[in-house]
Amino acid sequence: MTLVLDIDTQAQEVLRASELLTLTRSFAQVFPVLNQKSYLIEVIFVSLTDMQKLNREQRSKDKPTDVLSFPLFQGQEDWESFAIPTDISLGTIIICPEYAADQGTPLLDLLHHGIVHILGFDHESDETQWRSIERAIVKSAADEGLIIHGIPD
Repeated sequence: MTLVLDIDTQAQEVLRASELLTLTRSFAQVFPVLNQKSYLIEVIFVSLTDMQKLNREQRSKDKPTDVLSFPLFQGQEDWESFAIPTDISLGTIIICPEYAADQGTPLLDLLHHGIVHILGFDHESDETQWRSIERAIVKSAADEGLIIHGIPD
């Protein structure tokens, strides 16, 4: 059992499988419950135009952004207690590689950021908790040789 990232074709061409595996293992070390069931997060790359449209429709901000997260559960307690024997979908992360490149933000950092949101945490409502989780995941990844950073909010 583990955290599985369902990566779209465009993202597969950019993100290395070994880095994704290390990233998901880092999350599983910080959240051991992820080892008890199979949890699925969909990852989609979109164009600048599509990201602007999504940001406008979902957040009423008529401008592109680097990453949007759409969790299917309200928080960690909800997805932890969801009792079904098959894979549990946690939500979707949408990343705009073009916007990320323009901002100089590594895609793995955006993916990391999106996963923390999908797991039910929010830097706007509890920045202290967010930073604590972020530091733990960054350290776990670094211990396995993968360098990721927190991203400014």
